[in-house]
Amino acid sequence: MVVTKADLLASTGVADRMPDGEHVRDWLCDPDGLGLGNTARLAEQYFGEVAYFSTAAVDGEAGTDPSVLRLTHWMLERQGILYTRESHA
Repeated sequence: MVVTKADLLASTGVADRMPDGEHVRDWLCDPDGLGLGNTARLAEQYFGEVAYFSTAAVDGEAGTDPSVLRLTHWMLERQGILYTRESHA
């Protein structure tokens, strides 16, 4: 599951508490967060593997946010595709 627009959430302080993984899941499931506990539990029940990410498309002047690369690597690895900067050059 991916929480997008982490760059916009940064101004609220929520993104600071949401590195990838269980922190994202906790925020999604928390009734004071998004309250999507049932959705998360169903995904975990029906899919073989569920991971949680927060992403931002841009990182100011730096370009693409590193969160996009982490998500892309995770998805490619699940398909048996190993991606490195050298393989992309």
